Amino acid sequence: MVQEARRRGTAASPARWWTLIWVAGTITTAAAAFAPWVRTGRVVRSGFALADSAHSLDVVAGRGHSIVLALWYLLPLLAAGCFTAAILDRRVVAAVGAVIAALTMVVVATLVLRSSLPTAWGPPLGLGAAAATLLAVAVDRPTTRDDS
Repeated sequence: MVQEARRRGTAASPARWWTLIWVAGTITTAAAAFAPWVRTGRVVRSGFALADSAHSLDVVAGRGHSIVLALWYLLPLLAAGCFTAAILDRRVVAAVGAVIAALTMVVVATLVLRSSLPTAWGPPLGLGAAAATLLAVAVDRPTTRDDS
């Protein structure tokens, strides 16, 4: 009976579990952007508030920084797209979105953690979720032909 369910695709294969892990990691990565990132005086800023402040103060300059900032604002959309693509069994599209979201988090969280700003728990959470996402995608290695 289990073999018949696997043949029909109704049983959860190991690839499906890895997909679930990296989709959850992508959602956690995006959620970490809303968490507290820095404390400045009595104000606690989320990742998005920090990005707004950096943009307002012209701290973000150059083409590479502008691309990262644009991707940062698109992080929740990337996570939603990753989730939707995974549900529609478009694992390669979902994996590409997950990797872009995770790499964006790695860049931004690393910049904030290496700065002199007093950080809160958002950057470590985002960095951990991004690392878990990248690891799960690397182990899963979704392809256009799913052999599961």
